[in-house]
Amino acid sequence: MLGYSFLHYGNLVAERVNIRQLALAPMRTLLEATGEAVSLVLQDGTEAIYVERFESTQPVRTYTRIGRRAPLYAGACPRAILTFRTDQEIHAYLQNAPLTPYASGTITDPTTLWQKILRDRTTGFTVSYSELEDATAGVAAPVFAANGVVAASISLSGPEFRFQQERIPFLAHQTRHAAQQLSKQLGAPTAPSTLV
Repeated sequence: MLGYSFLHYGNLVAERVNIRQLALAPMRTLLEATGEAVSLVLQDGTEAIYVERFESTQPVRTYTRIGRRAPLYAGACPRAILTFRTDQEIHAYLQNAPLTPYASGTITDPTTLWQKILRDRTTGFTVSYSELEDATAGVAAPVFAANGVVAASISLSGPEFRFQQERIPFLAHQTRHAAQQLSKQLGAPTAPSTLV
């Protein structure tokens, strides 16, 4: 089973620091730069919870309500939290998570999921296509706390047709910048070391 600190860390961070308030400025800047919906996600137990969101300025949009819950393995924003946990925490999670399919692109094979986590660690962001809902896509980056542990994630999301491969580098760069700005406000080290 997952350790107590892993299960409850998101709640502790939310109580001690108002991440949501600090996130508003970088989230707004990210929306202005991309025009895509921006979400802030915290961990709550073995799930992710959407705590803030700015809707897209585009005429075709996807909708996610504040308070929505999602498994940590599915979707760019939840998985950005899982990806930057320690190996031990991730393996413990994968041993207990059912990896239920939510949409046509949900990753339900533990080996495939682990390989994706390893790739995403090298880039510093996650990408998803039709993992929580069909025909939707997302790009997300982790937010780190002062102790270097992942505390949240920030994501862009929208219809798949606006997240073509040639646009991903731009979206990922903007998302990582927003996440880094929030991490800096939380006092995170310049290069968090969380993957031991």
